[in-house]
Amino acid sequence: MRLKKKRRYKARYKNAPSFSLESYAYQLSDGVDLFEVDGIGDHLVLTLLSEVGMDLSAFPSSKHFVSWLGLCPNKKVTGGKVITSKTKRNKSRLKHAFRQAAIGMAKRKDEPLAHFYRRMTSKHGKGIAITATARKLAIIVYNMIQNKQDYRPQQLLEYQHKVRQQKIKQIQRTIQKFEVKLSEVNFIWNFFKILGIFSLEVFTSTKTLMFIT
Repeated sequence: MRLKKKRRYKARYKNAPSFSLESYAYQLSDGVDLFEVDGIGDHLVLTLLSEVGMDLSAFPSSKHFVSWLGLCPNKKVTGGKVITSKTKRNKSRLKHAFRQAAIGMAKRKDEPLAHFYRRMTSKHGKGIAITATARKLAIIVYNMIQNKQDYRPQQLLEYQHKVRQQKIKQIQRTIQKFEVKLSEVNFIWNFFKILGIFSLEVFTSTKTLMFIT
């Protein structure tokens, strides 16, 4: 059985297997090429094969899979209030492999998952960003193997546009909530422009505040 198309070259590390792991995993998974996913390499695939294999039917859904891995929030609620949402402690080698793949995203540039990792890092810190990215990778792997879904990464421009629109709506809701006037918005824009933190565009005709990272 042959792979659907050629993959871009990936450097081999010191302890890389002597056989073609890509072809082997492709055959075991009945035509699923996990190496299509940015960030997935030999280490993760070998760990996946040794820990659970290519049959994930034991997990009814991707939520069950990431819960078993310990990559989902473990919320503790008391009196309707969330006390903590830390993930469960898990010494699974597969969980560690997914986290290592997520850490590797920090060195990438144009992949959507890399931008997701950096956005989560700026908002919540590295620890949560690694776990969240590892969880996304685990869900992608589950859907590819169990549901035979093709990996269709969002194009970078589409991803950036989606994030930009979300930020715009968030700021617009804040403006409406506090009834911010246009003159006040202009003052804030000039203030941050001087500081050089980020740039803001104010369209006076539509009175719309747009955030550009």
